[in-house]
Amino acid sequence: MSDYEEDPEIVINRDSKEIVIEYSSYSVVFSYEKDDLINRYYLNIAVFDIATGEEFLKWEKLSSNFFDIIHRFSRIFPLLPDKFATSFIIFGENIDRENGSFLLDLVRRLWRDAKNQANMQGYSESFVHTITQLFEELEDLIYSFDVQNPQIPEVRDFLQNCQIPLNLCILFCEWGFREIIHLTRTDELTQECHNTVRQSVLKIAEKNLIQEFFELLYENE
Repeated sequence: MSDYEEDPEIVINRDSKEIVIEYSSYSVVFSYEKDDLINRYYLNIAVFDIATGEEFLKWEKLSSNFFDIIHRFSRIFPLLPDKFATSFIIFGENIDRENGSFLLDLVRRLWRDAKNQANMQGYSESFVHTITQLFEELEDLIYSFDVQNPQIPEVRDFLQNCQIPLNLCILFCEWGFREIIHLTRTDELTQECHNTVRQSVLKIAEKNLIQEFFELLYENE
């Protein structure tokens, strides 16, 4: 979802409060639903493979109140390429008998704190499940440095698993949560919705975790 260089295809259905974004090989569906009991809208996001129709990821009942933690993850994910690349360099050079995992501990602490707060604050179960599952993968990778057996392919796979959640975090923070607020006030999507979505999608195209990792890993060779 981060290698697209052309304008995305964006279809907006203002009656059903649904936005479909198609680019690269993915289709991302943003659907807003209203809870009439409390007069508040929620956002559901689903990501599909265009060719097969397979659903990759689904986050349900996202509230505008969830901005803080989702925004934090939009900042945590981009730390991964640099921390992993530098850890591999330190591991390979055996600098001061360090294995490189100390750099990844920073990401682990930030991730754990955000994950725990999301749990305590009642964030969407589907969102919490995603970040918890990825956190477990991160811990396994850090352990591989501790036991002197880090593997580049495993890190590459992990970064690939993080890419779609990163993209969704950016889309939510750049545009999605504002629509929740506007809908709750007016029952209408914003007039500038199409352009805002387009700009947000072009922004996530600049964030390729795997590409950045390999560029950093081999830039000094």
